Amino acid sequence: MTLGRFTTPSYTPHLAAAPLEVTWDALIQLDSHALERPLVSVVIPTYQRAALLEEAVRSALAQTHDPLEVLVEDDGSTDGSGERLAALGDPRVRYAWAPNAGRPAPARNRGLARARGELVAFLDSDDVWEPSKLGVQVAALERDPSLLAVSCDARTLPGDRPYLGLDADRRPSFDELVQANVVPNSGVVVRREALGAVGLLDEDPGVAAYEDYDLWLRLLRHRDRSILVLREPLFRYRVSSDSISPGVGRRDLERTRRVLSKHLDFRPGLSGILAAREASLRRSELRAGLRDGSLSLGDWLSAPEVPLRRRLRLAAKALFVGRQRC
Repeated sequence: MTLGRFTTPSYTPHLAAAPLEVTWDALIQLDSHALERPLVSVVIPTYQRAALLEEAVRSALAQTHDPLEVLVEDDGSTDGSGERLAALGDPRVRYAWAPNAGRPAPARNRGLARARGELVAFLDSDDVWEPSKLGVQVAALERDPSLLAVSCDARTLPGDRPYLGLDADRRPSFDELVQANVVPNSGVVVRREALGAVGLLDEDPGVAAYEDYDLWLRLLRHRDRSILVLREPLFRYRVSSDSISPGVGRRDLERTRRVLSKHLDFRPGLSGILAAREASLRRSELRAGLRDGSLSLGDWLSAPEVPLRRRLRLAAKALFVGRQRC
C-alpha cells in the first residue's frame, strides 16, 4: 500500500468484525459546519491494554472536532481488545488485528496506510485526550499553512503534574530538537501530505520507542521550525510500568545514537553531540558505582571520563579525610 510516493509493508490484518461504514442517513445528520472541516484520522497502536485502550478511544470519540475516524491497530493482543471496542458500537472506530511485532512502528504504519484523513493524529493506547485537543490543533494548522504538525504539552496520569512544563508555545528548530525531544507523540497532529514527503515511521527494532523522534527530525529537515508545540496541556500522559517510552540509560543512548546517525549527512556535528552524551552517561554510571560500592575510589579516579579537576578535588578530599582519621 502507498502513502504519497512511499510504500508500506504488505500485511493481512484480522478484522474482529466487518468494518462499520457511515451511511448517507448518518452523514446528513452531521452539523453542516462539520462537513467543511478536515477529516482527522486518529492512529492508535495497542497491545494487551484492553481497559486503557477503551479509555483512550473514548477520549478520541469525545473530541469537539468532527469529522474523525479512529484506527486501532492491535499488535497481537489476546485480551479481548477487539470485542471491547466493538461493544462501543461507534462506526468511527475501525479496528484491525495483526500478529505481534513487539514495537509500535509497524502498527502505526499500518494505521497510516488505512488513514483517509488529510490530517493524522497519533494517540498511544494508554494516554487520554482532553475533548478540545483536536479542535485547538486543527485551528492552528488552518491558521498557518507553513506548519507541518502541531503537538502540545500534557499533564501526567496519575499525579497531574506538568509533562514538559512549557511556559510558552514553541517552534523548535532541527538543532534544538536534537538537544531535547519536546514533541510528545500523543500530542501530534500532522498533515498527511507531509508524511508523503518525508516517509513513514522507521520499523527498525533498534530505534523502538524513538521512531517518532526520528520522524519529527525528518519533518524539520524538510521544513525547519514547522512543528508547533502548544504550551496548553491537551492530553494526559500516563506514567506506567509497561510504558516503552524513552528513558535514560545505556539502551536509550544507543537508540538515540541510531536515530541521530541517520541525520549525519544533514548535520555532521551530531557525532560530537553523541560523544558528549556518551561521556555524560559514563560519568553518571561511575558516580552510581561509587555510591553503591561497586566501583572503588581508585577506579573512579583513574577513569578518563572524569574531568581531571574533579579527580584532583576528590583525591585531595580523600587524603584530607584519611589524615584526620590517623
